[in-house]
Amino acid sequence: MKEKIIEAVKNGLLNYLGLVNITLVGSHADSKKELEKTNDFDFIFIFEKLRPNNFKDFQNRLTHIAASLDQPSHVVWAEFRVGPIKPACPRPADFCSMIHALVFSRQIFQEYIVMAPFITLDWSQFPPLIGKSLREIFDFPWPTVENLIAAPRHSINFYRQSLKDKVSIAVKLVEHDGQLVTVVDKVPMNEQQILESCSNILNKVMLNTIIVYEKITKQWDKDQLLAEFLKLFPEFKNQKAELVMINDLKKKLRKGEPSLYSLAELEEKLEAFLVKLTELARNKAA
Repeated sequence: MKEKIIEAVKNGLLNYLGLVNITLVGSHADSKKELEKTNDFDFIFIFEKLRPNNFKDFQNRLTHIAASLDQPSHVVWAEFRVGPIKPACPRPADFCSMIHALVFSRQIFQEYIVMAPFITLDWSQFPPLIGKSLREIFDFPWPTVENLIAAPRHSINFYRQSLKDKVSIAVKLVEHDGQLVTVVDKVPMNEQQILESCSNILNKVMLNTIIVYEKITKQWDKDQLLAEFLKLFPEFKNQKAELVMINDLKKKLRKGEPSLYSLAELEEKLEAFLVKLTELARNKAA
């Protein structure tokens, strides 16, 4: 099914009017990544220009592609909000796969690079399915310590607010005065999604920290990531056991294993980690 989803999106949108790039990003861009019970296929779509009418037509086309793949035992659907949206299966099934459409015009993506320097830098490393690579189309400045702490998206402050509000903070395109504009959409998370989010946040913040201070981007396994982070900030070594547990949590939950900590305990530990890292990062030169 994984190959069918990727090929259906690529072939179904080949030569689509105004579409200059399709890039599959995230974990499922790795051909060795196997399907889990719940899956999120992140596709970037870059249009030269994007108007309300052609955006609506594009939504209809991709929704139709998803529906053509849908099976009783494997639900497939399309999601058009940009952000850390957690797949919530529309109906009970053995497997659920969300085609996560990250849709931008060239101008809107350029603005999003400023808003979200870490995730867009990550996306820039993936090869295109259609069109030029993102690096050939856009410039990606290197994130700074201030970005790590306070960028509008995917920073420490961003994640702290998301945890506090128990929401996934997404961006969606809406029509305003005949144009498409981006607006923030706060999506409530259930307990399972919040628990998984704690694992994701820790992973992303450690990765972003390494990007800022070591000036490298690469894929790390979870053990390597933690070891590299602790080299930069040995002040957290006495918390290694709980950091390992939080980092492993998402995988355990998706296997049906329970969390060792309650949700309240996890939130407290993660908040303390983020506050401490903010203080240490401000005092450490990049």
